[in-house]
Amino acid sequence: MDRKYPALLLRWPSPEKLADADGSLEDTLRPLGMQANRAKTLRAMSKVLEDGEWAAPQDIPGVGPYALACWRIFVERELPVDHAEVLVEE
Repeated sequence: MDRKYPALLLRWPSPEKLADADGSLEDTLRPLGMQANRAKTLRAMSKVLEDGEWAAPQDIPGVGPYALACWRIFVERELPVDHAEVLVEE
């Protein structure tokens, strides 16, 4: 992905442009595999970001547990709880 990311940003530099991307988005993503699914998710994600239709990261298409955990750590400054450690202390 790191080799495709700059090309993606040059071609579609904003959520508005990516939301309206044509079939060449699939061509750009083809080397990564699952290009149809990835393109569909990127378009949906871009549309939600463009319209401001989200209140929490979970409202954005394509945001799963990993992305949500990153949001909590880097945006909300919330460190994850080590559940194994909590169980040992109890």
